[in-house]
Amino acid sequence: MTLLVLCAAAVLGLLAGELAPLAPPPGLAPLAPPNRLPLLLLAAAAALGALLVHARPRWRLLACACCAAALGALRSGTHTTQDPDPLANFNGLEVQLHGEVSTIPLRTDRALRFVLTTTAIDATAVHTRVLIVADPAGQDPLPSLGDAITAHGRLRPNAGVPPRALIYPEISVLTQDTPGPLALGARLRDIGVQGIQRGLPEPQASLAAGVLLGGSGRLSPEFRLQLQRSGLAHIVAIDGYKQVLVSAVIGAVAVRVLGRMRAAAPIVLGIVGYTLLTGARPSAVRAGLMVGMATTAGVLGRVADPLTGCLVAAAIMAGWDPDVLRDVGFQLSFSATLGLILLWPRLRRSARAAPPFIAEPAGITLAVTIATLPVMLCVFQSVSLISPLAHVVAMPLLPPVLISAAVLASTASWPPANQVVGWLAWLPTTALAETVRISGSLPAAALSTGRLPVAAGVVLGLGLLAWGLWELPELAEVRSWLSTLTRRNSRTLVPCAMAGLSLVGLGTLLLVRPDGRLHAYVLDVAPGQAVLIRGPTGHIALVASGRIDSYSLPGAVAERLAVWEHGLGAVVALDAEAEARLAPTLEHFPAEQVLGPGVDQRVDLDCGAALDSYPGRGASVSYGGAWLRLLGQPPAPRADTSITLVDLVQDVELEPRAVRSDPTTSAARPAKPGQS
Repeated sequence: MTLLVLCAAAVLGLLAGELAPLAPPPGLAPLAPPNRLPLLLLAAAAALGALLVHARPRWRLLACACCAAALGALRSGTHTTQDPDPLANFNGLEVQLHGEVSTIPLRTDRALRFVLTTTAIDATAVHTRVLIVADPAGQDPLPSLGDAITAHGRLRPNAGVPPRALIYPEISVLTQDTPGPLALGARLRDIGVQGIQRGLPEPQASLAAGVLLGGSGRLSPEFRLQLQRSGLAHIVAIDGYKQVLVSAVIGAVAVRVLGRMRAAAPIVLGIVGYTLLTGARPSAVRAGLMVGMATTAGVLGRVADPLTGCLVAAAIMAGWDPDVLRDVGFQLSFSATLGLILLWPRLRRSARAAPPFIAEPAGITLAVTIATLPVMLCVFQSVSLISPLAHVVAMPLLPPVLISAAVLASTASWPPANQVVGWLAWLPTTALAETVRISGSLPAAALSTGRLPVAAGVVLGLGLLAWGLWELPELAEVRSWLSTLTRRNSRTLVPCAMAGLSLVGLGTLLLVRPDGRLHAYVLDVAPGQAVLIRGPTGHIALVASGRIDSYSLPGAVAERLAVWEHGLGAVVALDAEAEARLAPTLEHFPAEQVLGPGVDQRVDLDCGAALDSYPGRGASVSYGGAWLRLLGQPPAPRADTSITLVDLVQDVELEPRAVRSDPTTSAARPAKPGQS
């Protein structure tokens, strides 16, 4: 219990330090070193308090937890760089970056993508992460995980979501006489992937390689979207399930050969090797640490506690590199593990009547879906509804796919055996691929939403954590105390609860009520253009023109939608080029009305507001006596019309009042940051 509380306090301190970095001392420049003295004093005071109350276990544990939280926040503060964005002054410029490939390169027909941990830009030492988007046909040799490279190209302006991107650079791979463990693991991984691709067609080959080694390989964007909509995207990630299978296979052999006590060493070495082979992603490292600690506990004759192991692994990883707390893969892996540990036992009692082969995968999936809900709403803006049913079919297929993929990878240098195994592996991998395709293609497979604010996501996550922790045996005294307090104050508790619910309902109504203004938001989808319009009553329309970035548009739209909004009222494409790139956005956010580049159209936005589109020329919107030019050069209103003309150069809002006589008065004003 003590280790559990200390690790939880340290992780919370690290998380608080990442979300709210330390401010610089008063009177100094913003880039001055942060003031860490208060945290040092707090840690020292908490340590002294623990010594003074050592005879009282509860107070001692509380003081130690405060000390651990202060040290965690201090570690996060010392890790934070003085300049939060060292590449801000290089937007759109030609730069030369030096660094190390920190993710497995993802190669498609159009691009090669990987993250570069940069150590220097030109001749200046920096520490940041940059997304490299390169031409896959122009790289010889292809960079691998752990390679030191130099990339020369143009830095794309930041769209608000890190990391920045270096578009189609010239890459030079620096040769290494003694490759590191990650580079060696990457080379072995490439050999295994080639063996799998030699024995299976696509998409079965990339799917099998992802199940065994992680990553989405050469899967098409459509298939990746189906993975996400079906809730099966985790099957191409390395999680605890696969680490347990690896340790079980190694343990079955090692125990027979070496005995139970000596078998721990090869099991741990096998877990470390498999983690390096899969690229040492944060989710794989977390799973490897937990399985390794459980194996060590079994050898020592101790019972492994999964909750303690999860928090110890998180504390070790975040203490080593606090940036891991910002990694989406780690967040999903950590929250999913907590869901399995805390929520699944509670849901299992409700599913006793169902057959085990249905209750187990469906219930586990439901627990994981609930636990990862804050991350999904904040990052992906999508919740899979078909996921429990898809897991009932997909989970029995994972072991044969995993085993056959491992045999295919091991026979990469023996083509005859590789072909034979490929025929045997085709059936389970095809069945898994069809499960993903069918479940992800259903119209109601997933529910798309707007982006949940980070603060709301943290509150939701803490609420789910409290719900999961509530029935732990260690909190029996707290539950008994609250039960006694409730019985003593039952007369006042009901009125207070009703008043609280009324206030929550009133706040919800005020939150969702439209403000009566018309809002226009410029979306970053270069080289094309797109504008999102929210009408006075909440009616939403999207106007797109030119060669828009089809992969950035869904995220840009979600950024401007509330979390309870999951569709668009109207979508207008001003030309054929924009119409061809709207499919991913319409998959995420279905539209009631889709207008192509045909004749002139008018969309009613309610309360007198209207959107006018002129294919090939532009679009405009009018409301409350103001005429707003959105895109292109739409026909101007008649000269005898007494309205104010406004050009859209940034996010604006139009007041619901007419402007008649003064041509210098504008009905549009810039929207405040975060205003909707």
